[in-house]
Amino acid sequence: MFLYGYLLAYAIGAFLLALALRNYKGPQQQEALHRIGSPSSSGTYATDVNCIICCENMSIILFEPCNHKGLCRECSKEYLKYSNRCPFCRRKIDDSIDMS
Repeated sequence: MFLYGYLLAYAIGAFLLALALRNYKGPQQQEALHRIGSPSSSGTYATDVNCIICCENMSIILFEPCNHKGLCRECSKEYLKYSNRCPFCRRKIDDSIDMS
């Protein structure tokens, strides 16, 4: 059972890496990735603004019940095809809400 969980986590990680590499834009994206998790001047976090996968679109999808937000509409659709777990806390996603 442990091995199954490990393989599932590995597959999801590989999927997220493939999405990120597919959308790689060079130094601009490296700067965006560096900002993720760092408070901005407004006191919000970069994940409140940019999708953690493509780093281009606004993060507008809120996962419930954990209330994490960090993916755009397109990336969340792709992500939810492969996993029903929050990419941040791994809690089961009951619903995703478009906050736009």
